[in-house]
Amino acid sequence: MKKILTVFISLLLVAAMSACSTKKGSVSGISESDSKYVVTFENATKDMAVSTEMTLGENQVFSFDHQLQTDDGVKVEFKDAGGAVVSDVDLNDVGGGQVYVAPGTYTVEVTVTSKANGTLSVTLEDLQNNANMENPWTMTADMQEALDATGVNFHSPVDNALPGDIRFTACYYTEDVFQANYENETNCLFFRVSKNHEGKEDLAGDFNEYEKTWQEPVKGLQVTCYGEDDSIRLATFSVGDQNYSISYNAYQNAPGMSVDELNSLLMGM
Repeated sequence: MKKILTVFISLLLVAAMSACSTKKGSVSGISESDSKYVVTFENATKDMAVSTEMTLGENQVFSFDHQLQTDDGVKVEFKDAGGAVVSDVDLNDVGGGQVYVAPGTYTVEVTVTSKANGTLSVTLEDLQNNANMENPWTMTADMQEALDATGVNFHSPVDNALPGDIRFTACYYTEDVFQANYENETNCLFFRVSKNHEGKEDLAGDFNEYEKTWQEPVKGLQVTCYGEDDSIRLATFSVGDQNYSISYNAYQNAPGMSVDELNSLLMGM
């Protein structure tokens, strides 16, 4: 009798575990081709996520189409090789759209922000298929080209002023935003400069919620810093009619900048 009771209890536990796993829900992603990634949500809950790498070519955009039943939404982030979020979108219900970023390889990360059921597809689409589409970002290794196109002034920091042993890799620009990237295998920093955009979200394009925001006097400037403890992930400031943002390891596990490193960086420009 005791043995039968033990077996019965074991069967009840297995059934209970199966029921719990069914309720938990899932998010799954599959690459149907190099140019299409499809995500399926089944009773998916907050913070469930999947990701893949996709390479955007010249004259291409990311196009997305979704049919969702969701309380709050699904976030799609497009991260560059350094882990920085270059663009993101929040999706609800049924719809579609495009994301315009510079050509390159991106990690496409899909995260549930509440609960979700349904499907989402992310596709690489040629611009020539839609005459109304135009990618606003241009990439170049020639910093002067980017400066001339945007009409801003920028002096690249000397190498020994750069944190984390990073070096200049490339520039990106729109008609009114200049960006200079400095990277290595583990660290990524980029400057943005503009006369028409400013601040954390408008210029830096950073929608992270940081533990701490504070003002730091550096090189005679009042710099707004974002990060945790004394580790700086993002800094913004203005000089004359130009606005600046500095992002450093904003979306990576690597350490942020110290105040001394920020001071050295600005003094080295």
